[in-house]
Amino acid sequence: MLTKEELLMLRKKASDMSSYLQGSSIFLVGMSKSGKTTVGKCLSEALGYYFFDSQQLVEQAAGEQFSQMGDEEIQNAETEVLMQLSPLVRLIVATGEHAVMSTRNWGYLKGGVSVWLDWPVDLLVQRMDSSENVMESNRKGLQERAGFYANADAVVSIEKIAALKDVEDLNSLTPPMVAFHVLDEIDNVLRKTYNSRG
Repeated sequence: MLTKEELLMLRKKASDMSSYLQGSSIFLVGMSKSGKTTVGKCLSEALGYYFFDSQQLVEQAAGEQFSQMGDEEIQNAETEVLMQLSPLVRLIVATGEHAVMSTRNWGYLKGGVSVWLDWPVDLLVQRMDSSENVMESNRKGLQERAGFYANADAVVSIEKIAALKDVEDLNSLTPPMVAFHVLDEIDNVLRKTYNSRG
């Protein structure tokens, strides 16, 4: 839940960029534990958009069978969700980490503005699990996916935000802080696109 001050700050930024955004949906991509859901909900509140978590929709549809699904099955199910959401406007969609590994899915993501929440891999691995074997497996998987995330229209580097705020502990950055920088990066991308069209 946003404080009144946070909501006002985000709404002002959203208002400043509304003529460029024009109701386009925003797709958040990134690794597990990168804050896509919490940041997405902040953005949804600020912009007055609907919020969807595509992996959560897959999990709900699959029910108890979700735990037995392989990566490819999850990716295909996420494709179905994105296919249904992509024609719509005024959405914030937090995508599952498998979504970015499909060229077809990127076609759907390009229907709006895609934003990569870029956290340091080691920090995300620490958040996931303390078992050494699992940590190494997660680190490898995260590093492999990083190349796919780089296809996003905008990149929000958590390390850069921390440097700007003069913060050493990246975990102390709040979702509203990150959400503000998401809007800022989207604004930069859209203004460049708008200006390049003349």
